Amino acid sequence: MIDNITGICFTISIIILITWMVLDIVVRALRKKPPQNNNRAHDVPTSTHVNQLGLSTGVRVPPHATNLHLLRNMSIVNGNLTIKEVSSLTELDDLGSLHSINGSLYLDGNASIRNIDGLRNLRKINESLIISNMSSLSNIDGLKGLTEIGQNLVIKNCSKLRNLNGLSNLVSVGGCISLVNTPLEQLGGLRNITKLDGTLQIENTSVLNMSGLEMLSSIGTDLGLLENSKLTSLDGIENLTSVGRCLLVKGNTSLLNINGFLGLSTIGGELGIHENNLLENLDGFLCLTLIGGDLQITNNNNLTEISGLKNVPKIVGALLIAENTKLASIDALRDKVTDLRSVSIIRNDNIRNVDGLVGAVTIAEDLWIIGNQNLVNIDGLRDLKTVGGSVVLTESPNLTNISGLRNLESINNKLTITHASSLESLDGLNNLETVGDGITVGENSIQSISAFQSLKALGGDLFIVLNPCLTEINTRFNLIEFPKNVMITDNIALSYEQAHNVVISMGRSNIDGNVIINDEVI
Repeated sequence: MIDNITGICFTISIIILITWMVLDIVVRALRKKPPQNNNRAHDVPTSTHVNQLGLSTGVRVPPHATNLHLLRNMSIVNGNLTIKEVSSLTELDDLGSLHSINGSLYLDGNASIRNIDGLRNLRKINESLIISNMSSLSNIDGLKGLTEIGQNLVIKNCSKLRNLNGLSNLVSVGGCISLVNTPLEQLGGLRNITKLDGTLQIENTSVLNMSGLEMLSSIGTDLGLLENSKLTSLDGIENLTSVGRCLLVKGNTSLLNINGFLGLSTIGGELGIHENNLLENLDGFLCLTLIGGDLQITNNNNLTEISGLKNVPKIVGALLIAENTKLASIDALRDKVTDLRSVSIIRNDNIRNVDGLVGAVTIAEDLWIIGNQNLVNIDGLRDLKTVGGSVVLTESPNLTNISGLRNLESINNKLTITHASSLESLDGLNNLETVGDGITVGENSIQSISAFQSLKALGGDLFIVLNPCLTEINTRFNLIEFPKNVMITDNIALSYEQAHNVVISMGRSNIDGNVIINDEVI
């Protein structure tokens, strides 16, 4: 009996010993760091969860990935799908199950991807589609199933992409379309877009015309056609009737006409036509009836006339006409400029008058007429009464008179009349009563300043300098507000006594600052 009990105890001890040894081995094994799986580091991280229904939260593919195998069953992305600077990725075939993205799709800087055929089943992107810096991408045919983009479509810096055919079934873009720095030759893929709530930007492409935009009728904010060197016409955009904010046509060096805008009736904000070297006229705007902001026409070397604007009833913002070397007339603006924010007519060498400014009564800010080499008169300003900023007339060597200012009563800031070598008289300023911040008259051929006879308030400084034909100053100033400084010097035909009479008429004690007569401080 005792022997049996001893045997049983021995057996139990052996079992306990073996069990302890096994447990020790297991514990040691668990404490060891598991070996790295070198292959997994090149896939989408396991933190990207795709459940049995194919739903995924937002996905960002790491730069070292070589494939997208873990996304094979993904049908819906509830956030953004971002594939950025994944240099070893050559295709997107593993995304063949994807049909909807509730956020945005970003394809950026993936230098080895030549096509995106793996997106063939994608139908809808709730937010934006951004394709940028894809240097090998030659087509976007993989997007032929895409019908809707909730926000913006952006394609930029894709140096081999020539067309948008892959967007041929796209019917809705909720925000903006931006096509930038990409050699697109045509816009056919946008043929089903009928309106945009945001901006249409076409910049530095290779398009020849606007073919592909035939269905587009309205743009909610801005239209920008910029730096498209091969663009010769705007044919294809004839059904566009309204632009909500700004229309800018700039730097299209081969553009011959803008007749594609003949259906356009309203521009809610600014109209800018700049640096279109071959453009001769603006006849494409003949149906335009509203410009809600500034009108700017600059640096169009072959533009000869702007009569295409003749049906616009009113210009309400700033008017800038500058450096259009062949432009001979701005008459099309006549009686449309009653209340302007500012006027700048600058370096238009062929303009002889500003008759297009007839009807301008008030200019809220500045009036600048600068560097118009053949300008003879400014009679078109005959209705002008007040200027809220400065008046600058300079660098117009053929300007013979300023009688067009005969109804001008008030200038809130400065009056500057300089470098008008043919100007012999200041007649036209006879009704001017107030100049808020100084008068400068210099390097003209004037013989008298008697036109200032009605001046009652002169703030700032009075400078009469370098007028070689000035011989007399018969004006007796009857000021109630006096200049801070007075300088009458280097007028070689003017005697000291004549100049000094100006100071006497003002009263030296009324002038707080310096008085300089022929370089002498008095």
